[in-house]
Amino acid sequence: WKVRVTDVADGRLLDEWSDENSVHAAQVLQGARLVVTAGDSGSIKLWDPTTRALVARLEGHQGQVTTLAVAPDEGFLISAGKDGLPRVWDLGAARRLAGGAGHVSVVGGVSFSPSGRSLVTSSSDGTIRAWDVAAGTERARVPIRTTCDYGAFMLADERTFGSGCADGQVHLWNVDAGQPVRTLAGAVDARIVAVSPDERWLAAGHRDGWLHVWSLASGAVVARRRVHAHALYGLRGVGPDRLISAGLDDRVRLWSLPDLSPLGEWRPPGSDGLLTVVYAATAGWLAAAGNGPRVFVWPTTPGSRVRVLEGHRGTVWKVDASPDGALLASGSEDGTVRLMETAGWTRVATLEGGAGPVTTLRFSPDGRLLATAHRHGAVLVFDEV
Repeated sequence: WKVRVTDVADGRLLDEWSDENSVHAAQVLQGARLVVTAGDSGSIKLWDPTTRALVARLEGHQGQVTTLAVAPDEGFLISAGKDGLPRVWDLGAARRLAGGAGHVSVVGGVSFSPSGRSLVTSSSDGTIRAWDVAAGTERARVPIRTTCDYGAFMLADERTFGSGCADGQVHLWNVDAGQPVRTLAGAVDARIVAVSPDERWLAAGHRDGWLHVWSLASGAVVARRRVHAHALYGLRGVGPDRLISAGLDDRVRLWSLPDLSPLGEWRPPGSDGLLTVVYAATAGWLAAAGNGPRVFVWPTTPGSRVRVLEGHRGTVWKVDASPDGALLASGSEDGTVRLMETAGWTRVATLEGGAGPVTTLRFSPDGRLLATAHRHGAVLVFDEV
């Protein structure tokens, strides 16, 4: 089946590409920078006509979608089909933040600043970069001589960004000058990083399963503990005084800060090592994933029954929760990001930016943006998720 874009003034064919399903409705938006189609598959597909890439897939209809309509300001899309239930969608477009002149290798770390105005990325290409989200431009680039490919972060002052590194240190730089500000030392491998929301504590660890906690005010190590029997890969702050971790020993553990006292543990069934974890305190659930296509979800009470989410076709490298816990995002080796509505654990969208395997992702602090990073160096920001 063909999707064709035609100039209405003279009838010229501007572009065409193939779709695996028949198309019954289409809309051209944003000055021909976005094409929306729908048909027999029941999915609504968003295309970038300049690259012919499928940017996003909106799920929800049961059966054929027969018509699409767009609000005058292009903020909303209305769809209807044979299931008899019209749906209103908040439109979002993927913007390529890095790529081309951006990273040229695997991007393993991505994080918004607390305001959401800036984004930090770390890559195995030997650079850590800070970006202006609204403009999509690079603010700073720091070359590094050690491996700092996972733990990127930016502090609330919007001037200090950093990353944990394989040399056991957490390095911080000034955005404007690109110069080192300070170094937190004492770990063996500090590539996995979490910063508490109030910026009192910074925790880091990785391959040996040890976790170190520093005071950001003094730079001193205030706690250290071996929290996993094998490598630590998932680490997130839970409010100002707790931390959640996941490791290749198939354990998810909750810790108090700053002393790293254990508060709870969860174990997934049939996992082969965990790579990522997120804790949605306000919604009362946590999720983890690892070496496989499944995502494991539990209530936040230890010992609760696990829910297993299927659908990805490759390893799930990263999960994240929207700030209110209403959405779970999972990014996979299969090149897709699946968005789940957590009230009923139903899939509401599949984002396919066409940039290859998804290595990491993060919601913005207000929940309106989702940044995804990819194996070949691209970083995409999805609006209005």
